Amino acid sequence: MACRCYQCKEKLAKVNGRLRKLAHSRYRLSAQGERNYLESLLQSVENSVHSHFCGLPIELQTKIFQYATTDPQLRSSGRKGNRVLLLGAVCHGWRVIAWGNPLLWKTLRIYIYQRNPRLVAQLAQEWLERSEPLQELDIVLYSLRRSDEPRDYDKKVAELVTVINESSHRWGTLNLEIPLHYAEKVYAISSPRMLTGVRIFENDFERQTPVEEGPLLHRQSILMGHIIGYHVKGMPSVKSLDFSMRFSGAGYAQTIYYAFLAENLEILCISGIQLTQLLWGTTHILEVMSRPITRPCLRVLSLDMVPPDFVLRFMEWAKFPNLTKLTVTHADLTSSRTFHSFLSQCSKSLRTFNLGIGFDPVNLQRLHEDMLVNTLEATPCLQNLVLRLSYISLLPSHREPAVYSRLLSRLSREVDLTSGERPFLPQLEVLELGSLVTQKVKWSDIPMLFYPLQDTFNVSKAGNHKFLPCQRPLRLVSIYISHAAAYSPIDLETLKQLSTIAQNRRVQFRFMLHMGQPVKFCDILKASAAMYGLVWDRYLQGA
Repeated sequence: MACRCYQCKEKLAKVNGRLRKLAHSRYRLSAQGERNYLESLLQSVENSVHSHFCGLPIELQTKIFQYATTDPQLRSSGRKGNRVLLLGAVCHGWRVIAWGNPLLWKTLRIYIYQRNPRLVAQLAQEWLERSEPLQELDIVLYSLRRSDEPRDYDKKVAELVTVINESSHRWGTLNLEIPLHYAEKVYAISSPRMLTGVRIFENDFERQTPVEEGPLLHRQSILMGHIIGYHVKGMPSVKSLDFSMRFSGAGYAQTIYYAFLAENLEILCISGIQLTQLLWGTTHILEVMSRPITRPCLRVLSLDMVPPDFVLRFMEWAKFPNLTKLTVTHADLTSSRTFHSFLSQCSKSLRTFNLGIGFDPVNLQRLHEDMLVNTLEATPCLQNLVLRLSYISLLPSHREPAVYSRLLSRLSREVDLTSGERPFLPQLEVLELGSLVTQKVKWSDIPMLFYPLQDTFNVSKAGNHKFLPCQRPLRLVSIYISHAAAYSPIDLETLKQLSTIAQNRRVQFRFMLHMGQPVKFCDILKASAAMYGLVWDRYLQGA
């Protein structure tokens, strides 16, 4: 069957027209070779790749294209490419659909280090013109930190970055993964009233900026003002703010100030801030800290690679009663009353908790084994628990705290409800323990998380006066051990118990060991089973 797309129909019409002219020509007998060639063209005007698609109604074709080009994630797109260009390059018919639909041009991704920045700037301008005039835009500017990328300031690249400034009134999401001396060229000329999300990642090679660009602190302090500006009071449209600023003094005041100007903020991620005294003395911060800030709409809070002092001061005046996901890494907060109070005010809503604790010889002296357990007592509705423990400097004279052992012991204990004691994390579904320098988890403790182990055990027969570990909906247990750990294989009896649990209770176990550079992973379950001539594939089998 011949293709019915616009391009093929047009080509068929031309070939048939030439055949008709040849049939009425007086030279038709001597032009048999040309006739055979034209007839062969009629047979070849087919395209099995797009023939069925182009036979669909134009409305349905447009819907399919919209679905294929939609990317709901606010992500780095350098690795993805511009999908609408790929679709338009298939054939003329597809290009007509793609070029004629403004809804497909709402996402603009630009790699800033182009061979011809001015040409790319022109193409980007045409891209913006193809989009719907009143539609919000998703803008992504990125670099890849490759060794062949230039590290000096280039005015042509800066001009390419400024292409999006005139469309600031249409910004929907803005994702910048570029060096700071280019990011500061992004400027909201007019009010970004459609802005819903901002992500800024300072993707710099060096920690020192070009001399001609002025002092680092001054440039970083005005970065957020350039992008978001002071145009919209309360910024009601902004739902997501993600700042990864890894330099000292990196936009402290603006980060906090704009985060709490957004009245309807749902996601706040801060990464890589290094605390300085300048932060707490700025006018913006003093204005924010003059009263407690409550954001009922906030659902996700991530403080990654942030010093403990910053986190604690942040939590003193920040109230998020409906928080569902909390990430705090590289901060030893388990002994802080401020941290416990913060967890208590969102205890009924918190479902995912990602906690990373970095110990040093100073706070290791006062670390108590029950601190982590006491912290988790304040989160009874927790469903996903991810722990990242790392020891920065563990001296021989310092005893390593058995934090995980105490946690597993508490999770394995049955609770007598008549005594008034509350079950510990009764709704836990995912447990992930990772980054141990010395492997302190006993493999025999893991099956006890599902006590009693009998396959035919009926919880209802035990009565309602006890809470047993098997009553938790635990479905995933992950343990990730660092390459420096003293790895010990799993004994045969524990392997059999884990196999029974995995097979009968639909539980997934992931026990991985980090190895080598670049990092690779060794499956501890499979390695341990191989020692006994067995195969682990969700459950044990004979070799």
